[in-house]
Amino acid sequence: MTSNKLLKTVHETISRAHKAGVVNAVTMREFDQLCLVPTKEYSAMEIQEIRMRNKVSQAVLACYMNVALLLCNNGNAGTGSRKVLR
Repeated sequence: MTSNKLLKTVHETISRAHKAGVVNAVTMREFDQLCLVPTKEYSAMEIQEIRMRNKVSQAVLACYMNVALLLCNNGNAGTGSRKVLR
């Protein structure tokens, strides 16, 4: 069993225990944080290349990435890198 499958299985078990009242909300939140997907940092140039390659506007890319349009605008302006989910 891969570590991802194992973590998913354990998370499902903890979630059920939380719903049953065996695990409190704080413990559940802490466990949820352990299961977050790692993020990758994209440079402004990478963000712009992704947008151009997919032929989408800044607004559409922002929707796809589930971020504010301002982040895409700043990325295209070269004002820094952004961390987004992979």
